[in-house]
Amino acid sequence: MDNAHSTLDSDANLKVLLAEYNAIERMHAHYDVLNMSMTAIITAGVFTIWSIVVQSAFQPHAPINNPLFVNSVSVLALLLFAVLSVWIRYVTVHRCIVIRKLSRSHEIEKQLQMRQNLIFRYDPERFRAPITSDKARRRPGGHTLELLLYLALSIFGVIIAFLFQWHIQLRWTLKSYILIAFLGITPLFAILWMTFCKLDAIVQMEGEVEVGLPWNLLFSIAEPINKSLRRLANLWPRSV
Repeated sequence: MDNAHSTLDSDANLKVLLAEYNAIERMHAHYDVLNMSMTAIITAGVFTIWSIVVQSAFQPHAPINNPLFVNSVSVLALLLFAVLSVWIRYVTVHRCIVIRKLSRSHEIEKQLQMRQNLIFRYDPERFRAPITSDKARRRPGGHTLELLLYLALSIFGVIIAFLFQWHIQLRWTLKSYILIAFLGITPLFAILWMTFCKLDAIVQMEGEVEVGLPWNLLFSIAEPINKSLRRLANLWPRSV
């Protein structure tokens, strides 16, 4: 009787684990498709907007010589930077959820002696291996590529806005100088925001995770800033 009861408990536990594992796999696929779709739409949208702007600037009436048009392009670059920053944060949230869920998936795979996701588990020995070793992995992951795309799209808009401003440098106004100052610090903010996103994803991974350049350098700068901002945000306790 005890053996039969034990068998029933084992079968029920197996069904629960498999159902949980199946839910994690569906979630993983959902967020992968969602992130790729968002990335494709954002990338295509940014290039479409800038192609329209550049084409409009060189029409017969030459709006590129109009300071109002040029300043509007600078404002557009800053607005697109804000949209890109929201997008990459949203993608990072999805990435953090997937990392935590995959940690549970690894636990289930160990119990059931499966290897579907465990074969992709972070291995510090591969990171430390010499560059000539077959174990070495020297390529950016999916999240890093998304972050680099975010940085590239942000800087791309800033460069176009700067070129337009430089074209009318003899007619700069106070508004022009203010916009140029904001454009100048945008790449720094983009790098810092990119580092915050990467740091949040790394924190979700189990155990100590080693990172190389440029992340180890950027983390040393971003971590104290992140802690200071969090302390500042928690100065005024809120009740819910």
